[in-house]
Amino acid sequence: MNINLRVENVGNIQLTPDYWDCECQHNYIHKKDEITCRICNAFLENQPDSRVDEVKQIERLTVN
Repeated sequence: MNINLRVENVGNIQLTPDYWDCECQHNYIHKKDEITCRICNAFLENQPDSRVDEVKQIERLTVN
C-alpha cells in the first residue's frame, strides 16, 4: 500500500491535511472522513493535522 499524502511544511515539520490527531495516547491518527474520535470524543475541526512521518509509520505497520 502506498499513500499519496498532501504535505504542508510548518517550520521543519511536515503535516498532512489528509489526517488529523485526536487526544488519545494511542491510535490517535484518523483519516479526515472520520469527523470524531469514538474514544476521546475529539472533533476533527478542533484538532491538528497529523505529521507525515507518523502517518507513514502507521502505513508501514499495517502493511507488514
